[in-house]
Amino acid sequence: GFVASKVGNKENSTEDIQVPQSLSFFREVSISGSIVLMIVFIVVGIFIPALTPEGEVLIIYTLKKGLAFGAGLTIMLNGVRMLISQIVPAFKGISEKIVPDAIPGFDCPLLFNYRPNAVIIGFIVAMTTSTILMIISNTFNVFGVILVPMVIISFFECGAAAVVADAQGGLRGAIIGTFCAACAVVGLVGISAAMTYSNTIQNWILIFGGNDISLFGTITKYIISAFTSI
Repeated sequence: GFVASKVGNKENSTEDIQVPQSLSFFREVSISGSIVLMIVFIVVGIFIPALTPEGEVLIIYTLKKGLAFGAGLTIMLNGVRMLISQIVPAFKGISEKIVPDAIPGFDCPLLFNYRPNAVIIGFIVAMTTSTILMIISNTFNVFGVILVPMVIISFFECGAAAVVADAQGGLRGAIIGTFCAACAVVGLVGISAAMTYSNTIQNWILIFGGNDISLFGTITKYIISAFTSI
């Protein structure tokens, strides 16, 4: 958001992009997300055929994976809406007694419905950026650990980053801001997987890291190491 505010123009939002009426269903993030993920799987499957399970046809396999992703995303977003409309009011009375004026915290997909175009643009930018950086990192062994395609991080973390960036800097801000976020994600994943969590949850970090657990986990480890050395 900070980067977007410096380089972008919030007057030119991603939501101003005109989509033909016949293609308006693409504005539904679960549908557009499924299609984009299918394309990603097809491209990866063409270049790395061994990743397609034996006995599966690439097109059918990517179709199933894309639909499964869309279904899961729909369930998750409906769950977020249910939390907002039903569960939060139910716990409000209790929370007011225990923690007065508390503000409920939700996961980043809460933002997706506000700017669905930004989510898709952010995912595409982040997936492209992180994949290029991943190839460079693995080729030159930058982190000493093999990075894997960051599909989940690119969609959730960087998709949410694109929404924030769009609000601060419009379309240009969303693209540049998400590019910077993707670069940070790759760095955080590489450093935390290689150094912070190398003996614990390294595999998990390679798939789901690059966010607060990578950043603050690394900071905490070095603080603890400083004290233990004393």
